[in-house]
Amino acid sequence: MSVKLITPANSLPIELSLVKQHLRLDEEDTSEDVLLAQFILASEGVCENYQGRVFSKKSYCAYFDWIVEAAKLQFPPLISVSEVKAKLYDGTEMVIPSADYFVDTSSFLGKVILKDPSKYLGTRLEPAGYQIVFEAGYDTLPDNYRQALLLLTAHYYENREAVLIGTISKVMEFSVFALLDPDRVVVV
Repeated sequence: MSVKLITPANSLPIELSLVKQHLRLDEEDTSEDVLLAQFILASEGVCENYQGRVFSKKSYCAYFDWIVEAAKLQFPPLISVSEVKAKLYDGTEMVIPSADYFVDTSSFLGKVILKDPSKYLGTRLEPAGYQIVFEAGYDTLPDNYRQALLLLTAHYYENREAVLIGTISKVMEFSVFALLDPDRVVVV
């Protein structure tokens, strides 16, 4: 299975005003807002990649080489599935009606489960021909993820170069990893 981002988030995962407060910056000064937004987005990407979860709501398409009875979708939490289709070997496209599958949003990894798999299993598909379009992310980001984003954004703000010279560095024991590890998704 491979997954492709279709629609990026339309807002930042944490409020710019909260980041400015965390950094002790003047909230009225907008001169660094674009830079701060970039640091927030970079922090979100690092945290999402490390944790295997989606923070801000985004739409994805999951591609499978064959139709599966219960397709597990990476990047929890799953919010909804908008389309399930199959690109057949002859070049035609078959949309699988929503009445033919269940969407499991409550499991650790969300799933699309065919009600009658015998209708579809064995169908010859193009490579990556079974496609599921879904939305994932949080309505309200948990506090530990928000704090991890604040810490990492502050790190990027304070350390704008790739290398620190003349400094001893140490990872704080109860910092970003400690906030993200308990809910980390490791897909094998």
